[in-house]
Amino acid sequence: MDLTGKVKAKGHVQIWDANTGALLRDVYNVVTCGGSAFMAAYLSGGSPTDMGWLGVGASATAAVTGDTILVSEISDGDRHVAAISAPGSTSVKFSGSWLAGHHTGSWQEIGIFNHVTTGSGTLFSRATYGLLTKGAGDAFILEYTISFADDGI
Repeated sequence: MDLTGKVKAKGHVQIWDANTGALLRDVYNVVTCGGSAFMAAYLSGGSPTDMGWLGVGASATAAVTGDTILVSEISDGDRHVAAISAPGSTSVKFSGSWLAGHHTGSWQEIGIFNHVTTGSGTLFSRATYGLLTKGAGDAFILEYTISFADDGI
């Protein structure tokens, strides 16, 4: 397939209960303007800091391309470092496990960042989903896949 001039990035987020294996959320995201600028800088020979951290937050405000931060990021020290893999030739997966006792509260948003510290760095993409409460004894696994494909133009 010739994708010349037609490539679009989109994300898919899945959140699993680490104890039961149950799929808790399955949603798609918005790649932000910051994410697009990051890709352009990277492809033009720049050296932006690699994406590699996942942040979660409590806001249900709809994701839009102009987002630069999570609206209500849950701070439990720093963001969660992601394990990065390439499950396909046109996708990248960011995975993480949130253990019991960490980042507890009302989860309704997630984002990929290039900085570990809450409130800083570039937000590559953001997704929102229905309220998911993470109690002190809960452990979650997140898989956030960014795929590059023909946008149908």
